[in-house]
Amino acid sequence: GIFQAIPDLFFLVDSNTTVLEYRGQQDKLFLPPEEFLNKKLDEILPNELRKKAIDAILRTIKTKEPQLVEYNLKIDNKMRYFEARLLYYSENKVAIFIREISQRKKAEEMIKEEVRRLKEIDDMRRDLISRVSHELKTPIMAISGATEYLLESYKEEFQKEQIDFLKMIDSNEKRLEKLIENLLDISRINYQKIQLSKQKYNISSLIKSLSNEMRYLFESRKLEFGLNVPEKIELIIDKVRIEQVIMNLISNAIKNTPPGGLIQISAEKTKHYVEISVSDTGVGLTGNEIDKLFTQFGKIERYGKGLEFLDISGSGLGLYISKKIVEMHNGEITVESRGRNKGCTFTIHLPKN
Repeated sequence: GIFQAIPDLFFLVDSNTTVLEYRGQQDKLFLPPEEFLNKKLDEILPNELRKKAIDAILRTIKTKEPQLVEYNLKIDNKMRYFEARLLYYSENKVAIFIREISQRKKAEEMIKEEVRRLKEIDDMRRDLISRVSHELKTPIMAISGATEYLLESYKEEFQKEQIDFLKMIDSNEKRLEKLIENLLDISRINYQKIQLSKQKYNISSLIKSLSNEMRYLFESRKLEFGLNVPEKIELIIDKVRIEQVIMNLISNAIKNTPPGGLIQISAEKTKHYVEISVSDTGVGLTGNEIDKLFTQFGKIERYGKGLEFLDISGSGLGLYISKKIVEMHNGEITVESRGRNKGCTFTIHLPKN
């Protein structure tokens, strides 16, 4: 039919769907003009296209609104795709512009296939993270149990070098255990399997308790510590998950602050939020580093003179998980830093209601 034309052919059709005239190069037409001029579309078009074309023409005349119709036809045993733009021309006439869009459709299909393939790969990656993490938990627990047993039961019999070796195993096992737990959290977040258990808690008490638990870390790193929270700020939260977020921020501050530095934790109410801040006088952040902070596996590697104090252990997963947990509470985490060696402040914004 006439709609098998190559781009930008023009046809004028009346309300009876009779083709009145056309404009365009004849070598672009599938049929010579004498075979379609002054004939109705139902005499020309194949069955699968006839109703769609006629409905579009009548709808254009009725609404006077432009119509866009995409269709496909098999020509020379090859499927080709076309776009017809219909414009109201006069009381009983419609102007139709035809162009072939086979290349565009091919590109769209390639993009869809690539998106499907990437989603499949991403699903496999997520599934692998989940499966591997679960599988690793059992042997890690066995290693942990055996190490603790040896340290407790035979510490009098072992030499100092053997004790140090077991402590190194225990330390790295705990690091690996934390990584596995983070990977499991990533998997739960990706599959939306984290269920929050929210209750009303005194945020101030929670912060004070966490600060006391981590006091030994401040002392071992020779850090000053300041706490500025009111006696009571009540908020409906998942206590375990918000504790996880605050501990991650404090732990990061400790790792990134040199001996003699200061870490301050504060909490306050604003008009719409409760804001919990962890500030340090540590290595600080550059603009490029801030851009990476809250991404999956967005670990920042910093080496060089003057940075020997940095504790570079960790996977870079903690802030990504923290961000997701806070967002599940309808809040957000922000960070401010004036640059290298000027410290930084992380703030958790949790809605009061």
